[in-house]
Amino acid sequence: TAKMLAEIREEIAFEGVVFGAFFVFLLGGGLFLLRAVRRLGETQALHGALDERLNLIADTIPVRVSITRATDRRVLWANRRWLDYYGLADATIGSFSIRDAYVDPAAHDRLVAELRAQGSVSDFLAQIRDKAGAPHWLTLSARRVRYDDQDAIIVASVDITNLRRAEKAEQRALREMTGVVNAVADGLIGIDAKGVIRLFNPAAEKIFGYTAAEATGRNVSILMPSPFAQEHDGYMANYLRTGVAKVIGKGREVIGRRHDGSTFPMSLVINDVRADGPSGADAEGEFLRVRFIGAVRDITERKQAETALLTAKSQAEIANRAKSDFLAHVTHELRTPLNAILGFADMIRARALGADALDRYAEYGDHIHGSGRSLLKIIDGLLDMTTTEAGRYVLAEETLTLAQIVTPVLDSLRP
Repeated sequence: TAKMLAEIREEIAFEGVVFGAFFVFLLGGGLFLLRAVRRLGETQALHGALDERLNLIADTIPVRVSITRATDRRVLWANRRWLDYYGLADATIGSFSIRDAYVDPAAHDRLVAELRAQGSVSDFLAQIRDKAGAPHWLTLSARRVRYDDQDAIIVASVDITNLRRAEKAEQRALREMTGVVNAVADGLIGIDAKGVIRLFNPAAEKIFGYTAAEATGRNVSILMPSPFAQEHDGYMANYLRTGVAKVIGKGREVIGRRHDGSTFPMSLVINDVRADGPSGADAEGEFLRVRFIGAVRDITERKQAETALLTAKSQAEIANRAKSDFLAHVTHELRTPLNAILGFADMIRARALGADALDRYAEYGDHIHGSGRSLLKIIDGLLDMTTTEAGRYVLAEETLTLAQIVTPVLDSLRP
């Protein structure tokens, strides 16, 4: 019996040891499995948090981003801006084909072909419709990637529709402004802050004899004679440094120099394109391509007309003085025979020599007759002078003796 009890105790002890060892193994394995499960959960939670953060970043950036399958271009993932643009939800993106949104599907095919050849594409321009069917200009950057163990394409797009509209509006305004500049009759010359010609319209070409290609890029001093050409840069530097305008905004007459070296008078008005200060840069610090605009007009004809007018005025003044002198002489010439006529007529009428002095009165009558003929000759001479001025009278030279001139004068003066 004692032996049997001892054997039973040994068996129980062995089984206890075996059970204890199994229990310890089970407990250790359970703890290991528990740790593994816990780590797996932590990893999944970490991945979930990371996905949330990546999605948050992707939804925040001002760019539309999508990942599409390379084989059929079905959308696998997209950020919020992309979904809002096409009016889609996360659950419906798998049935959406981006190719159908292209205004020109061939543009999509070109993008895919470039990706296959190069692996990545930047600044690809295409028109793509939004959820309302309105076309927008987008610039695309794409790259081939692996996503969920399959070939995919990640595409980032930026809407530049407003930018293109602004560019077109700017180009249209530039064309209109160019048309106006080219149509202006005055020469327009634009220079930068260093005096280099940047604008030279057709009227300026005609005035100075330079083509726009010849003048552009050269200093504006080529249009000035000495010494103004040598002094111009100093004047400009002084204005840009001090802001004191001596000629800016004021019209004046100067001398210009043509391509052939000849000079001519011209009117010039210079204006500063930047009105808020003398610096060569704009408000953003960028130097302006055209800083000063000069309007030029060739006034050669006007100066010639002014000179002709002054000459005509001087000649008219000389003629007026001559006329006054002439009238004074004519008045004297007319008064001389008239005085003789009146004097002899008064003597005859008053019978100043008595009633019997008929011979003397007859002589006085001859004097009256002679004075009358002299007066008639003076009047005829005036008429002849008028005819001569009109170009209808030809003067003829005639030889006279001094007695033929003096004798009638003495007779008219004899009492």
